[in-house]
Amino acid sequence: RPCNNTGLCPVTIQACVVFRPCNNTGLCCLQACNNTGLCCLQACNNTGLCCLQACNNTGLCPVIIQACVVFRPCNNTGLCCLQALLVLSSGWICYAEKTHGEFILPYVSSTRSPQQMMGSLVKGFFAGQQGLNPQQIYHVTVMPCYDKKLEASRPDFYLEEADTREVDCVITSGEVLKMLEEEKVLLSDVEPAPLDTMFSSVCGDELLGHAGSGSGGYLHHVFTHAARQLFGEEVKELTYKTLKNKDFQEVTLERDGVVVLRFATTYGFRNIQNLVQKLKRGKSPYHFVEVMACPSGCLNGGGQVKPLPEQNNKELLQQVEDLYKEERPLVPEEDQHVAELYQSWLQSVGEERARELLHTQYHAVDKATNGLLVKW
Repeated sequence: RPCNNTGLCPVTIQACVVFRPCNNTGLCCLQACNNTGLCCLQACNNTGLCCLQACNNTGLCPVIIQACVVFRPCNNTGLCCLQALLVLSSGWICYAEKTHGEFILPYVSSTRSPQQMMGSLVKGFFAGQQGLNPQQIYHVTVMPCYDKKLEASRPDFYLEEADTREVDCVITSGEVLKMLEEEKVLLSDVEPAPLDTMFSSVCGDELLGHAGSGSGGYLHHVFTHAARQLFGEEVKELTYKTLKNKDFQEVTLERDGVVVLRFATTYGFRNIQNLVQKLKRGKSPYHFVEVMACPSGCLNGGGQVKPLPEQNNKELLQQVEDLYKEERPLVPEEDQHVAELYQSWLQSVGEERARELLHTQYHAVDKATNGLLVKW
């Protein structure tokens, strides 16, 4: 169908999709479905990869900010296949840029991490709402990972005009505990306060969570969305199959005995290296991979609170996972706060600026470069 007034392309499930011609940004257009009813793609830029974000009638991106789906050209079967590596792990990005560069980076989703999404919101949207210069806001994030400090310091997230970073300071959850201990403060002695509702998934006094993994649940969301949009399948529950170890799992969707979607979660560098080798040999069967540098994902991040002397790490991790799963999940498309942000902020700044606010870029590091000179 033709694009609407926002310039975003709406998509009809299982129908022929006509996209705008390719423009200078390298975004692709694809025309017409084949006899199978599935969308056929044309290659867009020099890498042969096509980036597509479809929007529904509400103007919301159906993969809600977090997943830019990278498509490959159609093969001889006429079926369209997609391949993307969703990356929220700063350690994995450093590894990919330094070690595999231009080979791996075209596969990596350009969508910003939650930390840097919040950087756009706080120094852009919130500052504008309050009538403040971004430099007047000191933005602190609490993260499970020390590498998030490196991410915040990347030049891509520095606002030249305002002469400030989008995220000014990153502290880990372990560092928060250390600060409390140094001040001799026990959380059990602190008077509880209402939950902050700004940019938060909150319902009354209840903090809402999400379905899927403890690292953001992105595979879960993208898989259910892809199954619905591409194949008209409503997937209510995902079945994870453990492969070599618990940090390498896959999820598949079958139609008529044929696997049409194959997604995977790959945590820890041992599994990541195996995945990269498969990609280099052309042996990777996956359409989408959720990649995290830490074994067991973000809940086991290097900056997390350490176990007590009488605890081991597995016991603490299991306790954290159980608490995480107790939160009632919220479906992103049904989040009214997200809908309002799209309508009041992103649509007002224009399509090109909205992409800058929600996406980033990666840079291959010359292996001959002295490591001491690299700007992280």
